[in-house]
Amino acid sequence: MIISGQQNLQGSITSVPQRIVSLVPSLTDLLFDLGCSKQMLACTKFCIHPLPNVNTLHKIGGTKSPKVSKILHMQPDLIIANKEENRHDDVVALASQVPVWVTDINTINDYVNMLHQWRGTIAKANTVTLHLNRLQRLGHSLHKRYKDIRVAYIIWQKPWMAAGSSCFIQACSHT
Repeated sequence: MIISGQQNLQGSITSVPQRIVSLVPSLTDLLFDLGCSKQMLACTKFCIHPLPNVNTLHKIGGTKSPKVSKILHMQPDLIIANKEENRHDDVVALASQVPVWVTDINTINDYVNMLHQWRGTIAKANTVTLHLNRLQRLGHSLHKRYKDIRVAYIIWQKPWMAAGSSCFIQACSHT
């Protein structure tokens, strides 16, 4: 089953996931930040944060080349993927046996909505609320201090890539 980021997660899974596989490096980091370390089973080789926590997880290939059979053999109860980061064919193959939550985060509101979906279903509600409050305070502080500075945000090298105009990173710079 493919669960889109806009669907109600509570109606799509029947219990709090205990065996999560993350195919999205930034969301792996977030899951640890939200206190889900005991629920985490595996992640991609590009999931390098937070250290040393990610070193305890099984590595299941890359974001564009996950080892589907290895993932399915681990019997996760939820897989976290992203519309832009992961290949559709891999998501479909995984979703044939495991619920796959496919995020599509382009704006701050998309991110906040995702966190609200996770509240009480993946992460503890109070932990999500604290995270949202901390982000709001940080966003206001940074915007006030740096609102007139132009920035190029480099996201990868070999080849060099920068964040574009229709992405979450760009949305964060306008908060």
